[in-house]
Amino acid sequence: MFAVIAFGIVSLAGCSTATKTTQDTPPVSASEKTATEVRETTTNTAQTAVYTDFTQEQYSELLGKKPFAIFFHASWCPDCIFLEKQIKENIENLPPETIILKADYDTENELKQKYGITVQSTVVVIDKDGNAMPTLFGPSLDKLTSAIEKSL
Repeated sequence: MFAVIAFGIVSLAGCSTATKTTQDTPPVSASEKTATEVRETTTNTAQTAVYTDFTQEQYSELLGKKPFAIFFHASWCPDCIFLEKQIKENIENLPPETIILKADYDTENELKQKYGITVQSTVVVIDKDGNAMPTLFGPSLDKLTSAIEKSL
């Protein structure tokens, strides 16, 4: 998502290199851009943390290879909105290896069932071996950061 926004800003600024690259390469769907963003993050640990929308492709790519978190977010949930704001405002303070996938609580039923999620504003941290750590219900940013650090 950050890559898409940055690309849009560069394109609007009239950068000829960005325009040329776009013309030379076939169009990329939003899910492919997001998956590319996660791939770049997994190979470059100096990059800041990533908070992006959940896709099955990202999930499959990360599972069992790199620690990450899944935030079960609902657009109508005040606690979810607050935690999302905290994550976005403090993204640079999270460990650089952090990847948080924002899963839609209302539509990701199979994923909710897999991890036993019954309420929104729940975070599941997955370790590098693909194992779920204890579930965090409506965590503060400090508790979320602590759980992520333990998974690294």
